[in-house]
Amino acid sequence: MTLPTVAGVASLVVSAMEMHSRVEEVQARGCALLKTLAWGRRTPSQLYDAGAVIVIVEAIRTHPRSIGVVGEACKALENLCRDADELGGLCTQQACRADLLRLLLQVLRGGKMGPLVPLNLVHELYHNDPGVTDPERPGALDFEELKRLQLWYSKIVRVPDKGHL
Repeated sequence: MTLPTVAGVASLVVSAMEMHSRVEEVQARGCALLKTLAWGRRTPSQLYDAGAVIVIVEAIRTHPRSIGVVGEACKALENLCRDADELGGLCTQQACRADLLRLLLQVLRGGKMGPLVPLNLVHELYHNDPGVTDPERPGALDFEELKRLQLWYSKIVRVPDKGHL
């Protein structure tokens, strides 16, 4: 019996998520599996090549009020984009091109989703795209979005992390 490769599993998960984009449970479980596959940086290139970043961003775009989808998607993206190596940079750039920062700001608008969005992911997205604050650039964040980002950031930074307890 031959075990499936990580690339094969990633490709199947991405395909299932694309085919069932409106099914919240498929999106949440797909993001959870991609998160697990991306953990520890053993296999991120296979995930990137399979299109994991785009399908994860689309899961958030399609289900912005789903705690399961947003939580798992953010953790998966955090795992994929976390390192400062070339692949982490490619994942972050792809997420920026998919307008993930603006999408996360829309998710944060509801209030209760704030703890699900990792600070370091937002930080990486914000600093990876210097034009995000340039008002002359199409697609740049507007004043209200920047204000919302600053407010969210100030709340997160003031709250001590008790996740280790």
